[in-house]
Amino acid sequence: MPIVRPDGVEVLVHLVWPVSAPETVALTEEAIERCVPYVTRYAETFNVRVLAVGGVADHLHLLVDLAPALSLEKTVRDLMVPSERFLRDVLGFGGFAWDVHGWRATGVSPADRERVAAYVTEQAARHASGDLDPLLEGLKQTDGEGEKGGDDLPDWLRGVLNREDE
Repeated sequence: MPIVRPDGVEVLVHLVWPVSAPETVALTEEAIERCVPYVTRYAETFNVRVLAVGGVADHLHLLVDLAPALSLEKTVRDLMVPSERFLRDVLGFGGFAWDVHGWRATGVSPADRERVAAYVTEQAARHASGDLDPLLEGLKQTDGEGEKGGDDLPDWLRGVLNREDE
């Protein structure tokens, strides 16, 4: 089924789906490889283009292009449920489940599309080397003393936040 989009419209979203109980039933490299064509083809049935898929034992990353009229939450649910069933019933991962409340989404600019797609497909190597992107992994950035401070804020916002009531 062809993906239908208005000319020049892309709604790029990076998704992270955590495994519900990775200590019990974790994703394997083979499961991830076999899940890629399934998720890609299934997504096409409701006009979602899957651009990249990759993961490790406890989570899966996807880069998708949503149809502009689709709800992000409904799209995630419509992909998670059948992919969970595929992993459990077809591939034999008994008891497998996604953490349906722990998924994360990050908007991706068209300029970052290729970088994020590469990041997604290189998950195993990046986790092995520790070369992780905190934003794409959903990790809190720290400055060594707790959460990252205001040094990363633009000057105008730092000024607004530091302004005393007059």
